Order: sequence, then C-alpha cells, then structure tokens
Amino acid sequence: MLAIVVTLGVLIYFSASGGMGSLSQGYATAMKGRANAVSEEFAVEQVTFTNGAEALPVTLTNSVASATPASFQQMVTWDPATYSTYEATNLGNVRFCATSSCATPLYSWLESCSGTCSTGGSTSTTATAWVNLGSLTVPASGTLTVYMVFEATSTNFDGVYWGEAPQLSPTYAQYDNGANVFAAYFDGNTPTSDFTVYTGLTLAQAASVAGPGATTINAIALTGTTGAHVPFFSFNTALSNTGLILESSYTLAADTADGTGISGLVNSATATSITNGVGVGEGFGGDYFFQASWAASAPTEPTNGAGAAPAAGTWLFSSLTYTGAGETSFYAQITPALYGTPGQTAGTGYSGTDTLTNPLTAATNLYMGSIGGSAAVDIEYNFMRARAYPPSNTMPTASFGTPSSTSGANVYVRNVGSASSTLVSVYVVDQTTGAFVGQFLISPTVLNVGTFVDIPYTTLAFTPSLGQTYLFTVTSSLGNSVVYDLEAT
Repeated sequence: MLAIVVTLGVLIYFSASGGMGSLSQGYATAMKGRANAVSEEFAVEQVTFTNGAEALPVTLTNSVASATPASFQQMVTWDPATYSTYEATNLGNVRFCATSSCATPLYSWLESCSGTCSTGGSTSTTATAWVNLGSLTVPASGTLTVYMVFEATSTNFDGVYWGEAPQLSPTYAQYDNGANVFAAYFDGNTPTSDFTVYTGLTLAQAASVAGPGATTINAIALTGTTGAHVPFFSFNTALSNTGLILESSYTLAADTADGTGISGLVNSATATSITNGVGVGEGFGGDYFFQASWAASAPTEPTNGAGAAPAAGTWLFSSLTYTGAGETSFYAQITPALYGTPGQTAGTGYSGTDTLTNPLTAATNLYMGSIGGSAAVDIEYNFMRARAYPPSNTMPTASFGTPSSTSGANVYVRNVGSASSTLVSVYVVDQTTGAFVGQFLISPTVLNVGTFVDIPYTTLAFTPSLGQTYLFTVTSSLGNSVVYDLEAT
C-alpha cells in the first residue's frame, strides 16, 4: 500500500508494506524531522579569502633515538631555482609554518643564499634557513612535517616571523629577526646596554664597517686593554645549562698577537663576576686558533693553539659545541666558511677538541661571552648566536614534497537556533560574472546549538579573483540554507 499524507505543508511518502504500525512510525519520524527543520537556524558569521599562496611540505626526519627539544632550531637547505615560479627574487615571500594554511607561522631566519640573494634569490642554487620549531618536536626515530609557504611575490620579509642575516638586507639588519629564532642572539645594531664588559674594555656600535662579502655593515666593536687574562664580555640573555652550539661572524680589526677570545659560554651576565667558562679564540702568539677554559677564575689558555693568524680585517666564523653540564670536552673551530671542514691550514681554518674538568657543571644559567688575553683587544662582530644542540649532534634531515595551492575561502558558520544542524555542502557563485564556481561537499559536520565551525579553504578550494564578489550558500541535511556574499580583497 502507498499512502500520501499532506499535513502542515509537508509532503510525506510512506511505503506501508508493514501495515498501519509502520505508517504511524514513519509519520512520527517525519514530524520529528519537520520540527527540527522549523527550529534549525544557522548563520555565516565571516568569510576570509586565501589567495595565491603555495604550501610546500617539508618532512623532517630524525634518525636518532632522542626527540629534538622544544624551541629547536632546525636547518633547512633548498634549491631556490626549483621553486622560482612561486618565489620573490629575494625570497622575502617565504614563510615557514606549522600548517599548510600558515595559521601558525614559525620564526625563521634566512642565513644565506648563493649569488646575490637580495636581487637574484629565485635564480640561486642553494639557500639555508633556520626554523625555530616552537612547541613542535621531531620525535625520536620519527618525522615531523612543516610547510614552506610562498605568499604573493609582492610580499616581503616582515622582520618578525621571516627575517634574514643582517648583512643580506638592503639596509643593515633591516629584516634581522635572529633574536626571535635563536636561544640568544645579537647583531651590530644590538644596544650596548645588553652587554657588560671587563674593566679597561669598551663595547660600542660601529657604523659603516667593511663587512663580509664586500658588504658595508654595522658591528659590535670591542676595544681596549684588560691587563690580565680575563673574560672579556657577557651578553645578558640567560641560557639553560644544556647542549648548545655558539657561532659568530667576526673579524679582528687589528691582530694584537695575544689571545683574543672570540666566543664562549660563561656563568654570569656580569663580566667582572664570571668565575667559570669555556671559549674559542685566535691571536695567541699569532695563532689562528686556540681553546680556553676559565675555572674558579683561573685561565687555561691556549690548550691547542695552531697556525698563523689571518690578516687583520679578514671575516671568519667561530663555532663552539657544548653538549651540556655532563660533558668533559668541548669542540671548537674557526673557519672562513661557517660550515667548512677545517683542514688545519690557513685557507680552511682550524679546529680542536679540548678535554677538561667541566667548569660549568654547577651553573644554572649560561651566557654568551668570551675569554681572552691581556694585550690590546680590537674585534668586531657581525652577529653571534646560540642554538640548541641536536640530538646526538645529528641534525634531522629535510625533504620536500610537492607544492599545493592554498587558494580558496574559509567560511565560519554558527548555530543560532535551538536544534543541532548537520552541514553537508556549500555552493559558491561568482556574482560579478554570474559564473557558478562549484558545489563543495562537506563531510557531514554536526553543528551543536551555540557552537561554530570553520569550513576551511582546503574544502572550499578555488582561486578567487580580487575585486569580484562571491556568494556562498551553506546547506544542511534538512535542506535549509543560508547565504553570504563578500568581495575578494
């Protein structure tokens, strides 16, 4: 038997093979659905457009059985020419993010780009950035995926989430956000009030210095005479006493033929209160390289001096690796290239490992500083930084996926009725041209009373045209709908 019942404006069909009982049950179900339809009400509160960004998955693979620590600085090296379609020539439109939508940007710092990065980034063949992963970690023997997002090519460095080494900017340190990326950091523009220096030394900001790579930079200049083997200076950012790697870009403006401390870790933010530390330097007896320790205010310097010091004004990099409070040795090097492999010659730099009774074991906090000799000091810094020691000294590797578009719209819908709704689709029409953009199906999304949902651009994926108005029609499983229009800007 087929019964057709018309009541309260609702057309209801029953296939009543089960008799009147089935008919009554079907009628009751229909009436419940109708009641929900009457009380169902939802509204679009906001629409936002995402236009033109491309998201490149970057998979970080940790090969060791220890996770990276929080706020870990991850090295990412890539070939900019591969992604030249998406890049601004100076790479200023890049952002590293926790998600493809870049809802959570990660603080990142462009260290280098082959060629002239300020004018030819997209034709360069290699670029290196440091990405602070924040609360994200690369699990032990596992992977983590972050995203390199390419914004519109008109987008530039913001100097907050995406910056670059100070000498790379058109104006020195214009976009340098190293302080947001590294555990401790200073460049040539850092206020001198952030340092303390030993008696007899002066620390100042020096302008128009001949910098690395034929650049003109500002520098932090340390000059004067201490009259003793002492800690030269301390930078006031406190570091946990854990594994750290220190690196600096520096030059000896004058070689005094005495031990000039370049970079190190010390146990006080006040230079005259330092009692313990480790460091790397050059100049002792004309040496290119030495390591020093400072235990109970007594120096051991140098421990492994080597080679003839380069000419004054030569820009070099120093590096010191400290694995934590339990270590009994530390590794250091001085090289012309930051990641060069020292060959124990003047052209390639020098390195060494010093075995010691660790003077820093009891320190709660460590500070960037240096330990040096007694003669005149004349050193200039482009930057110095401290970053987290990778697990087992093994940096997770980075591999790249395929860029995917992040164009589309996010639609925010709130339930303002007295019954839950199940959203099932969104229709999009370009009102400016009258063109139907598409019907976008949603995995049935229950919207409880008073709650809201974000229908993301990954679901509503299309390329909006700036200046054109789009109409969005959100529908529920009960056939109700609501419309909202907005101009794409």
